[in-house]
Amino acid sequence: MRSIFAALVAFSFIVIPTAAHADFIIEGSAGSGYQVAPSIDIARRQPTNLMLAGGWGLGEWIRIEVGLAAGLGDVEGREFEFDVRPMLVVDPPLFPIYARAILGMSNVFNDGRAFAFGGAVGLGFSLGGIGIFAEAGMVPRVPEGEFVWIAEGRAGVYYLID
Repeated sequence: MRSIFAALVAFSFIVIPTAAHADFIIEGSAGSGYQVAPSIDIARRQPTNLMLAGGWGLGEWIRIEVGLAAGLGDVEGREFEFDVRPMLVVDPPLFPIYARAILGMSNVFNDGRAFAFGGAVGLGFSLGGIGIFAEAGMVPRVPEGEFVWIAEGRAGVYYLID
């Protein structure tokens, strides 16, 4: 699992920008979520996380990004967590709506690492390469073979460098 994840990160950082003319994007955001399953009766708030992502825009529609998210541990019983999230964003130029596919590894430096995957839908606006966005999605995690469903909301800013 680690070798596949490392290969995906290396691919997005090295191969993609050299294969096409790519515009660099840097993005900062804050988010949080709730665990909605397996115990749907007790929704557990997830720690607030701050994410810094960098990536490349390939044409007008597609962006490939890798996000580094730090979970602040502001929830009782939770410690600082660090996630790595490779992402694919489909952002049609004429609409303010976009979709984001997310893969990743949560809790990278601590025990209890888990594979994460999912997606989000959001609204974004930009002017002169500077943009704002807000999104909502599901980012399930799979610790020890059990699906833990996490609903997540996130808002942030980005800068697109031509």
